[in-house]
Amino acid sequence: MQQAFIQQMEQRQFDQYYECEIHYDLQHYQDSLYDEYGVSFPENLSNAVAKRKADFLCGRIAAKCCLQFAGLLNHESVGFTLPVGNRRAPIWPEGVIGSITHTVKMASAVVAKSAQCKGIGIDIEHWVEEETYHNINSHILTDAEHALMNSSSFSKEQILTLIFSAKEALFKALYPSVKVYFDFLDAELTHWDEDSSMLVFHLLKDIGEETVVNAGTECRVEYKINKDHAKTIMCYFR
Repeated sequence: MQQAFIQQMEQRQFDQYYECEIHYDLQHYQDSLYDEYGVSFPENLSNAVAKRKADFLCGRIAAKCCLQFAGLLNHESVGFTLPVGNRRAPIWPEGVIGSITHTVKMASAVVAKSAQCKGIGIDIEHWVEEETYHNINSHILTDAEHALMNSSSFSKEQILTLIFSAKEALFKALYPSVKVYFDFLDAELTHWDEDSSMLVFHLLKDIGEETVVNAGTECRVEYKINKDHAKTIMCYFR
């Protein structure tokens, strides 16, 4: 059953973090897979639809594999769990930071040692359609970002998808430090390096209460794209 459910799993190691990406087949999902993969089944999902349970399972499998790959979790561990904290974000083991994302038929997780990174965020988004672009672009893009439409080799739908995803990853990376919500328009893309697949943002205002990330702070977001989706990752370094 495991092979039928998980179609593909890839593990990658980078300088500062570890990543695991999973592609799965919803048709083969069963609740018993939680036990087979050694992941604790959360009681609050008892009445959830199969897709929600499959997404959660694959996100936790990806997180578990990342921790094992990084040597931060025993390979024989069973009953793996990550408690859910604020904004439904996982509570990671001491000394570890991480992030999980999932979309249609795939999930991905990244982990890093907190001694190296203050925060890390990952996001995956399928390319938006033209109608979606017109419905949401004013809530995501600043005036300066709109100006990119004329200078980029990407379509306006691709630009919106990438910037939306990057700002989601940016939020996930900063939130553990600032512990406050902030808007898509509070960060602005200032440089796009297509050769190195890097998006550089600057914050447009101070963010945070007890811990503040100042206006003007540079946030560098990596991206990877294919015909179906965009994936973005940001490490907030110490």
